[in-house]
Amino acid sequence: MRGLPVLTFEIGDRVGRDVAIASLLRMKVKDADIRSLCGVSHGLLCKVRARLRAGGIAEVVRERRPGRPRTMTARMRALLAEKQGQGMSQGALAKELGVAPSIVHRELAALAVGRAEQASLETAASPTVSVESAPAESASSTGTASAAEAVAAQVGDDSSEAEAEWSPSTETEPAPPLAGGAGAEPRSHEPSEQPAALAEEVSREQEQELAPGVPLPSGPTEHPTRYAGLLLVVGALAAIGVRQALSASRVARPESAVYDATTVTFAMMAAWSAGFPSLESMHERDARALGVVLGVERSPSVRTLHRAIQQMRATFDPSAFSAAWMRAIAAAKLPERLVFGVDGHFKPYAGDEPIDKGWDSKRRLATKGIADVLVTDERGWTWSARHVGAGDALSSHVLAEARQLREIFGDARPIVLAFDRGGFAFDALQALDAEGFGYVVYVPSTVTMPDLGTIAPKQDGVGEVAWGHVKLSHHARLLVERDGADLVPIATNLTTLVEGEAAVRLLRRCRGAQENGFKAARAHAHIDRLVDRGGATRAPDDRLIANPARARLKKEIADLRKREAELAKERATDGGRGRKEIDRDRFRTSLERELAERELKRTPVEVPRVSVEPTAEKSTLDTTNRVLLQPMKLATDNARRWLLAALHDGLAPTDAPYDADAVARTLDAIVRAPGTVRFDDDAVHVTLDLPLPPTAHARLDSALRDIADRQFRFIDGHRRLVVRLAPRPTRRTLAHQVSR
Repeated sequence: MRGLPVLTFEIGDRVGRDVAIASLLRMKVKDADIRSLCGVSHGLLCKVRARLRAGGIAEVVRERRPGRPRTMTARMRALLAEKQGQGMSQGALAKELGVAPSIVHRELAALAVGRAEQASLETAASPTVSVESAPAESASSTGTASAAEAVAAQVGDDSSEAEAEWSPSTETEPAPPLAGGAGAEPRSHEPSEQPAALAEEVSREQEQELAPGVPLPSGPTEHPTRYAGLLLVVGALAAIGVRQALSASRVARPESAVYDATTVTFAMMAAWSAGFPSLESMHERDARALGVVLGVERSPSVRTLHRAIQQMRATFDPSAFSAAWMRAIAAAKLPERLVFGVDGHFKPYAGDEPIDKGWDSKRRLATKGIADVLVTDERGWTWSARHVGAGDALSSHVLAEARQLREIFGDARPIVLAFDRGGFAFDALQALDAEGFGYVVYVPSTVTMPDLGTIAPKQDGVGEVAWGHVKLSHHARLLVERDGADLVPIATNLTTLVEGEAAVRLLRRCRGAQENGFKAARAHAHIDRLVDRGGATRAPDDRLIANPARARLKKEIADLRKREAELAKERATDGGRGRKEIDRDRFRTSLERELAERELKRTPVEVPRVSVEPTAEKSTLDTTNRVLLQPMKLATDNARRWLLAALHDGLAPTDAPYDADAVARTLDAIVRAPGTVRFDDDAVHVTLDLPLPPTAHARLDSALRDIADRQFRFIDGHRRLVVRLAPRPTRRTLAHQVSR
């Protein structure tokens, strides 16, 4: 970090702790500083130093069995078998090895069982082999050595510190390799070679790269991942019906593809939730950890994702996805009243391509960009996203959005649309009322209205009158809200059963939820990140502009009128211009003005730019990726809102009043929490490692249990997702070491 080496390890990670200690030792840091930084004892520091000297960093990272060292090591068992064959009593053996007599009795019983099993195996393997007899002493000693060798080979090379430091006084050198026993053939290799071969085989397995697309098998294995909390997002996406929407919109990849379209889509949505805004930043950082979330060995690579997007967008049907998405949201949670906000979302463009301009309401200026029309409800859920032209008026799309909503809900319940001044147009209001839709809309100041001061109350509140505008043929009301000195006009066609104040609250609620939804989707789903890589198409600029010839004619006419006024005031003088000359100029000027006015009537107001500038060009950005991925990002934001609603009480630390922002921050911490994942045939069990106080831990764990129903599914759509919090640590679960 900033040119300095930084060593980090999690509490409880013994391997990471030992690597950090070894690195500090190599950097010649003082022992006292290492103990203070890593929180270890002097004895543990000495053990790490000994392992580092013995085998380097490979010996330090080699995993060891946690807990206290073994009482009986492999060498001690081999010596026990040898001394017992020589006739030494159990008491003498216990004194020789320095252990309790009960331990010697237990080991001798296990040794007898091992001899019986080995004899039966040798008899079954070579029943017809005849061997020569041997002297009694040789047979006895050979048999004892064979048993000791078998026990040592079965146990393996123990790497505990107790074994490394233990050395009996009677043993000066390792025992030589012995024969297998009376009548047995010699072994093909020495027992000391087995651990090296086993270590080499394990090393080869560890060096194998992760296989793309290989599913993780069901079993008791706990797969650690730092993205375990993302499985909550995966379950929420399944609960709101994203799989059904993808299937209805014909999002597919070739059958030969390693990752199908559903896996690729869920991989991107999960990574967006993890805070990675681009394809390049989300998948090559930790392919294994994100692969566990998808149930495979490794997540798709960046190249695979780009190729998959190109394949999926070729068959993607945006209208079918939007309809299926809306049906799925309605099935997940039908709103109490069908009130929807309609607004345009504008994304400014900072490139050099000459694309269309639109109105950036945040900066209040016309600039180049990309626009969408979004439909949201009172909770902030996004129901529809339609890509439109940057310069399109919102009023030209309001009726289409209302008709799409009616296809989903039918005519049984009234549908009300709320939008701001950009959607106000008398033609749009007439069409909405003619087809039975309700509307509540802010009225722009350019519309002719009666004196608002006479309609609004004297104090803060809402006043109303029947609005009989010449361009409205249906019943409408003009509401005027007084907010101090400000008067805000609002038009609606809702009946008088809906009071004026209720209609104003309805409009403010929808518009406020929509604006907050844009901010949340921009922060958590990265809806304003570019997903297309150039590809603009240039063509002659046929966009209409103000006709410069008309401007020149207007200026010419103004100059002629000014000249006429000057000639009308001019008088004939002696030695100057006479009356005849003045009248001739007035006639000529009047004729030129009439001809210019006739020409102005024949001149069009707007003409294509290419007719004025023959070399002018316009660009059309390639937004095919955006058309595919923007609904996916908005679905990710809906999944987050589903989790907020489902876990709302569990996200609060107590029953006392709490801040909504604190609840959102708690959800972000849960979604990005590490943990382990275990795969079964019918369920996927997720354990989140999130340290919380006792009360908050119990509340959240209870909320997680409540959402584990049949709708909370894994990516495959069949296995249930069971998410739990890891138990709080207790004295019994804390890692400890017992020193001898």
